[in-house]
Amino acid sequence: MSSGDLGAYDEPVPFDDGAADGLKSAATVLSGTLKDQTTSRSGWASTALAEFRGHYADVFESNAKAASTDCTNIASALDDLAAEVEALKEAAAAERERRRKAKEWADRQEKEWAIKSWWDDRVGTDKPPVGAEHVPMPEPHDPVTTPWTEPAPGAAGGVSSARPDDLRTYSSNVSGANDTVVTQKGTLEGAITDFADKCSWCKINTSGITTALASFETNNTNEVNWVNTVAAAFEAAGGSGEISEVSDAALAASLAAAGVTENRKPLDVQAPTIQGDPQTSGYADDPVNTTTGNFVEPETDLSFSGGAASLVFSRMYNSLSASVGVFGPGWASTADEHLLVDGEGAVWVQASGRHVVFPRLADGWDRADGDSFWLTAVTDTGIAAAEAATTGGDTTAVGGGGFVVSDNRGGRWCFDRAGRPAWVSRGAGTRVEYEWAGGRLVGLWHEWGRGIRLEWNPEGSRVVALVASDGRRVDYTYDESGRLVGATGDGGAARSYA
Repeated sequence: MSSGDLGAYDEPVPFDDGAADGLKSAATVLSGTLKDQTTSRSGWASTALAEFRGHYADVFESNAKAASTDCTNIASALDDLAAEVEALKEAAAAERERRRKAKEWADRQEKEWAIKSWWDDRVGTDKPPVGAEHVPMPEPHDPVTTPWTEPAPGAAGGVSSARPDDLRTYSSNVSGANDTVVTQKGTLEGAITDFADKCSWCKINTSGITTALASFETNNTNEVNWVNTVAAAFEAAGGSGEISEVSDAALAASLAAAGVTENRKPLDVQAPTIQGDPQTSGYADDPVNTTTGNFVEPETDLSFSGGAASLVFSRMYNSLSASVGVFGPGWASTADEHLLVDGEGAVWVQASGRHVVFPRLADGWDRADGDSFWLTAVTDTGIAAAEAATTGGDTTAVGGGGFVVSDNRGGRWCFDRAGRPAWVSRGAGTRVEYEWAGGRLVGLWHEWGRGIRLEWNPEGSRVVALVASDGRRVDYTYDESGRLVGATGDGGAARSYA
């Protein structure tokens, strides 16, 4: 066995223990803060409710319970993150040991005579050593969704009463608690970015946590405004230190005038998940990720060389993915790439199935979580608009016709208003345009004339063939459940999938 058969044994494991410790610490600290606030918030709410009566007391109590529930659920997700980081750190140490032993063996083999190597290969002596055992990863948790029922509307002509001072105290406490969370959230986000930069051996998708924390901050601010608006109405009716009565209709009008949302719904919190391309076990290329047990299978079905090398159609199978793409369950592909934009932020679903999350920032978007990507809204999908999208520049939405993702290496990914890829470029001579028929990708065209055409089944749910402009072709077959079972290229070269 030659040393070249050992795969990545001679490469360092790209995993920085210090960055991992920093992320684990940030997650643990914020989790502890939220757990403490769960208890504190309940006490603050009980005090405020002591003299609070009527429909708006019910709304206040429901909102306070939703906030406490959010604290508990986000803290749980942060605990999962800390556990996953620690497991990855242990797995990286085991991987280093596997590679160390493999390298020692390979170095020894290279120093020995060829005749001994010939003998070892045939009688089984001096075989490659067995490395450290794989470290089991924490099982991924399901998203946390909390049942919620909107408080029943108050009776016609209803009246609520409260002591404004109690509400002001609650508001002050929640505001201070929110400030603490915001500070620690910033530390966590910095640690996530540091981990992504220094621990590329495996990725953790933390978008569920960062999205929940952003919404938590927004909802806390709204709750403070809610309480202050209601307190001001009671103060106007009778003073700060006395129990005052105000009609529910007047309170509703005050909240509407202040632009405050009346009800707070508990957040759905997505637990973090370990993701990434397969890593070697130290000896040979292996499609099973040694850290997660996840099976991933990258496939490049059609590609071009020379000047059209940027024209590629690829797909990726992920055994842990619950998504159903145009090649069936578990598959992501060039035809599945898209951008999702809503009020909370944006998610770029890449051709590999990887999710890149852009949190909201004012009217635009912040830098992608853990990645050097930026998202900008543009007035059209032309190349001039894309070239105007600069890293770290103005991300204000201009109400135009599309979006551009950019990186700091000259890459531009342009999407139309529906989130479909319009074109991609990494500089002169690399532009590839996407042709769509409704929601189906039907063609990829390089700026120098080369192209790939997609053929679909009659239902429009599965790609059945790719046809390159030079005549090459790949055909796909599926079982009755729509699962991909085979791919056949020119000359009869075939791949089957169980």
